Amino acid sequence: MEWQAAGPVGAVVALKPLRSAKSRLRGIPQPKRQEIAWALAADTIAALAAALDVVSVVSNEPSLADRLSELAPRARVRSEGPSLGMNAALAAGAAELVDSGASLVLACVADLPCLRPDTVRRLVAAATGHPRSFVADRSGVGTTMLFARGVSLDPRFQGSSAAAHRGSGAVPLTASAVGEMADARHDVDTLPDLYAAERVGVGPRTAALFEPGTGRLREHDIAGSTCR
Repeated sequence: MEWQAAGPVGAVVALKPLRSAKSRLRGIPQPKRQEIAWALAADTIAALAAALDVVSVVSNEPSLADRLSELAPRARVRSEGPSLGMNAALAAGAAELVDSGASLVLACVADLPCLRPDTVRRLVAAATGHPRSFVADRSGVGTTMLFARGVSLDPRFQGSSAAAHRGSGAVPLTASAVGEMADARHDVDTLPDLYAAERVGVGPRTAALFEPGTGRLREHDIAGSTCR
């Protein structure tokens, strides 16, 4: 039987100002990095918004409210104010969602361009069986999503976050329990990550970064840009 939420299910995403995002995309000019960072975030937020009741984006990006009004009208922006850092921003956003009545909250990284709404729904259903649970990234080292139901989110993203979340009592969600979920594990930090995501299949805004059928980023030439 499909799980029915006792209240809204919400996601919180912490998004850096675009001018400082994706610094590990080395060799790519800063304006292009901004374009890539927004495409990744937009496809992530759109997938979350299509699956959940509300998405809260914690950010000091000045253009975000206008961008989200067209992309995902149900998404809302919460100003980070003084820079809190990713984990504090996610914790604050999650607490606000719970105060608004959310029965389950998930924190998600902002760079999952392959993410599909159906996968989000299946992960939420699996997460209801645990107070806290998480999805490890494809390397097994990092975390792409963290879920909390009836308890504090207690996010420990960045670095060896999968081990940190497991050590804090969160249960790993795996394909054996959820089904195919590669799209939920494919975050993008580097240029090889971006090309690998394109091969898996990305959302429309990330797909638009590439010349169709070539594997090349549009309007950008760097050494190795065709390596696939």
